[in-house]
Amino acid sequence: MKRRLLILAATVALTLAPMARAQDSGTMAQVKESGELRIGVASAEPWFYKDPMSEQWTGVGVAMGRRMADKLGVTMIPVETSWANAVAGLQANQFDIMFVLDPTEERKKALAFPENPLFYYAMGVLVREDSAAKTWVELDTPETRIGVTLGTSLDRNVTEMMTKA
Repeated sequence: MKRRLLILAATVALTLAPMARAQDSGTMAQVKESGELRIGVASAEPWFYKDPMSEQWTGVGVAMGRRMADKLGVTMIPVETSWANAVAGLQANQFDIMFVLDPTEERKKALAFPENPLFYYAMGVLVREDSAAKTWVELDTPETRIGVTLGTSLDRNVTEMMTKA
């Protein structure tokens, strides 16, 4: 089955995720004392990708973590999590920071996010090549099945937008 990427008019803001325990400034002291910056990583290209052969993490979030760790003079340690467990992982001090974690209203109740987005990205959908859909509305039918990564902001956005699919 051939597919094509259909970029539709929806934009989502990404922000730099808060550091765990940021309220008491304990995380930065912990990072400097341990010599490690533990970043939360959840499989989702292009943000985080774990090569199955080398088991090395790459991606936008990993690159940001490496740069931050280099600037701090510490070692970056990737800590696997899921988008659904990211907030709990930060709260439980399983990792110090997670990049590319969208500040949903629910997440803002649990963590303090920076005010300004790190960057914006377009939200797209992969559809069959013979699909006539050009908008989200045209995809929102009972016949349409949609798959998203559980616990992500895309999960929330698509669930809110697509009431029939």
